[in-house]
Amino acid sequence: MDERNSLSRDIMMLLGGMAAGIAGSRLLPPLYAAVTGSSRVRTGGDPFRMLMDDHREILSLLDEMLQARPDQLRIAPSCFSCSSASSRNTHSPRRM
Repeated sequence: MDERNSLSRDIMMLLGGMAAGIAGSRLLPPLYAAVTGSSRVRTGGDPFRMLMDDHREILSLLDEMLQARPDQLRIAPSCFSCSSASSRNTHSPRRM
């Protein structure tokens, strides 16, 4: 078997696989969304219910943030504010 044919075939297979991956990543999500949306409509549900619930949750979180008082804010300490080298190595940031 000729070495150049094998190399060119390998390159073409690689490019073909990349093209299929790109096309699939661009085409499959909208097709999946269309299928799930139409199935929700057929079962009598609202296709946008999940989206509306997400938006309501985000809006309620933003409202809570706006209503927070300054004394309720918690700021995590910076690792760069540690004074000694030993404390820098053992310091773990707090979870908020």
